[in-house]
Amino acid sequence: MQGETFLWLVRHAVVDCPGGTIHPSDAPADLSDRTHLEAVRRCLPQNALSYASPSQRTLDTARALRFDPISVPEFMEQNFGDWTASATSPLPAPHGKRPSS
Repeated sequence: MQGETFLWLVRHAVVDCPGGTIHPSDAPADLSDRTHLEAVRRCLPQNALSYASPSQRTLDTARALRFDPISVPEFMEQNFGDWTASATSPLPAPHGKRPSS
């Protein structure tokens, strides 16, 4: 085996929608913090291949980091159906725990 292979996992930028909401896959990323994006970009290899889910926010984040992402349908987030665009507050917390106020 020659050389090493590295896998860098980068989460999309913050979603530009109200907090506490189940966001649709086409919800945009807030890419206004150019300083933060540039700091992340400097940590990543610039000649790497970039794979992303087809969600708009993941593709836009990869492009903001100066990558040309390959959209991979199998990376798509789960479909929340009728809950999409709904508030998360009425949903029960995991394992019956309630979030603290």
